[in-house]
Amino acid sequence: MLSPLLKEIADRQFFISEIIDARSEKRILGVAQTLKDNREIIEFKNEFQEEMKNFLKDLLQPKSTLTPVLMRVLKLAIYETKTATGSEDAQAELIIEFYQKTEKGLILLKSVGSTVTKSAAISVTRFYDESIASCFRDCLSQLNVYLKGNYLPESFNANDKQELFKTPGIP
Repeated sequence: MLSPLLKEIADRQFFISEIIDARSEKRILGVAQTLKDNREIIEFKNEFQEEMKNFLKDLLQPKSTLTPVLMRVLKLAIYETKTATGSEDAQAELIIEFYQKTEKGLILLKSVGSTVTKSAAISVTRFYDESIASCFRDCLSQLNVYLKGNYLPESFNANDKQELFKTPGIP
C-alpha cells in the first residue's frame, strides 16, 4: 500500500472531490525484473480506490475556500529494466485529467503528466512508492499553478466545449 502523500502543496487551491480510475489496465501497476531475468507483475495490495483514498487523504478533505476537482487517472505505471552494465532503472509514469463539475456539466481544467526515473546498482524496487509520490506531487502542483493563474471566469460557457468523454455514473 502506498504511504500517504506527506508533502503538502504550498498555497493549495483545490481539493479532490472524486477519483476516477480510467487506466486501461486496472489490475496491473507494472512489471519488475527479478534476480534471474524473469519479469514479475506489480499490483497494488488493495483496490485502486482504497489505495488512492489513503494516499491522497489530506487532499480529499472538502473546504469551502478550495475548488473541488474530479481527478481522472489515465495512466499510473511502473517499469523496471536492467541496463547494459547490470544496474536497474525504474520509471514511474502518471497521466491525469482534472475536471470541475458545473451545473452545465464537466469542464476540463488541466491535463497533466509526470515521469520519474530512479537508478540503482542492485534493485530499484525500494523506489516505487517515492517515485509514484513524486509523480503525484508534480501533477498536483501543475494543477495548483494553473488554478492560481488561469482560473475559468464566471462567464465561461460550458456549452461552448465539446463533450470529451462519457464515463458511466458521471452525470
